[in-house]
Amino acid sequence: WSVTCPPCLVELPQWAKIAAEKKGFDIVFVNTDSDDDRARAQARLEKVGLSSSDHYGFADDFVEKLYFEADSAWRGELPFTALVAPDGGVVTVTGAVDDPIIVDWLEKRVAK
Repeated sequence: WSVTCPPCLVELPQWAKIAAEKKGFDIVFVNTDSDDDRARAQARLEKVGLSSSDHYGFADDFVEKLYFEADSAWRGELPFTALVAPDGGVVTVTGAVDDPIIVDWLEKRVAK
């Protein structure tokens, strides 16, 4: 996610709501902003109530390598969501994801 990605900013409160309502899963956020925007990213997570969630930032200037490591088909489009099931199965979504899709996936696999 990025502080310059409007759909990402719309999704963050949705993730906060889901995290508050569903149990049995972890949310990990990876921020793609430059080091200059890390404070803005942290402030946004705090604003929506996600500051205690696991969150990381890209730590390499060669971002294409990081994109490939996340998903070999990903070219950096945002938002990018990777849903990882307990069995290791991964579903990736490029573009905005709304609550019903996420909640349905969680209920079928992990969340209580």
